[in-house]
Amino acid sequence: MSGKVKAYTTILIDKETTGAKNFSLLVSEMAPGSVHSKEVHDVEHGFFILSGHGIMLIDKEKYEIGPNTAMYVPAKTVHQMRNTSKETLKYIVLYAPPGPESKLKRES
Repeated sequence: MSGKVKAYTTILIDKETTGAKNFSLLVSEMAPGSVHSKEVHDVEHGFFILSGHGIMLIDKEKYEIGPNTAMYVPAKTVHQMRNTSKETLKYIVLYAPPGPESKLKRES
């Protein structure tokens, strides 16, 4: 795997788009073979896998992920997602409270 991330994220709900003050909701897609860098956020968040398969690293544990898998990442916990399938990995991300999605706005 290349280690590069080929991903697309749409912010569906946050303070700027809807006025939400306590959470943000995003939908993301990762191309086959993509790997996110390890991240740590000050907020807790959840993932819900819509399609595709991969591996999610949370702290030092690896979990197989696929459709209808829900994952919780506590605040200040290292995590990483890898698309191991030959199809796009599509998933929902929820941050509570909001904040980390602002980095995505700066990158686009």
